[in-house]
This record gives sequence, C-alpha cells and structure tokens, in this order.
Amino acid sequence: MNPGNSNAYNCLADVLAQKSDMISAKKCLEDGLERKRTKIGLRYYSIILRQTSTESPIERYQKAIDTAKEAVTLDLNDGQSWYVLGNSYCFFYFQIKRDPEMIDKALKAYKRAVNL
Repeated sequence: MNPGNSNAYNCLADVLAQKSDMISAKKCLEDGLERKRTKIGLRYYSIILRQTSTESPIERYQKAIDTAKEAVTLDLNDGQSWYVLGNSYCFFYFQIKRDPEMIDKALKAYKRAVNL
C-alpha cells in the first residue's frame, strides 16, 4: 500500500527467502533498494546475493562484499552489518579464491562486530 516503505520490501523478501524463492527475494530487495538504501535492506541483499546463481560466482560474491560495505558505511556502529561483511569475505575466500587478505578482512570485520 506504500511503495516507498523499504521495510515492507525487506519483510516480503524475508518471507520469499523462507520459502526458498531466492530469485524473487533478490528482485524484491532490488526494488526496495531503488526506493531507499537502508542498512537492513543492504544486509539482506548481501546475504541473498550469496545464495542466488543469476550472476557468475565471482560477480555475485564481489557484489555481496560491496553491498555489505555499503551497509557498514551507513552505520559504522552496527555490529550486524559488520558481521554480514565478515561473512561476505569468508564466502569469497572459500568459494572463489583462497586469498589470505580476504580472511584477514573477515577477521577484522568480525572483531568489529563483536566489539560493538
């Protein structure tokens, strides 16, 4: 009823993801993020990107990292966003390339999440 309500898009995407419809969840989050970029929407989007296969693995894992970074920049004191960023680095490390820099970045993000 209110197309500008980004929380509604996040909630609908969560329901779709619970039903294992990741493609629709991703589209829903994209629509919500077009209207308003929020840390919650960006976190969900980062998580969903890692679970969909519409792009090449390297593209989607890099996009998941970039999206999680954007969520962190919206609120540097949000531990959940730092946690999602750490997970994004870990997924990249285990799924794409065993680059020690990625694990270092993941550990730093996790440390930041725990300290908040």
